[in-house]
Amino acid sequence: MAYERAIEGACPPVDRASLGGLVRRATREGMLAIEVGSWFGLSTSVIARIAREFNGVLYCVDHWQGSPAEANELARAREVDVFQVFK
Repeated sequence: MAYERAIEGACPPVDRASLGGLVRRATREGMLAIEVGSWFGLSTSVIARIAREFNGVLYCVDHWQGSPAEANELARAREVDVFQVFK
């Protein structure tokens, strides 16, 4: 989707396509989805778009402070309020 190009994240197009395919295999009307690790929301946008098609709900779980295993995330979280960007 065009709006996904504006979302910062580490989920390349091929991974977003794969994620979308997996989510579509598990869809049902009124579905409930939970994403653990949402960061800026790039993968979230994929799941949310599909959940919306099925009148579903998506809950996102993250502390939005970055991962100690990813130094660039920690640095980015010091620069911007990741949760505000996510919203």
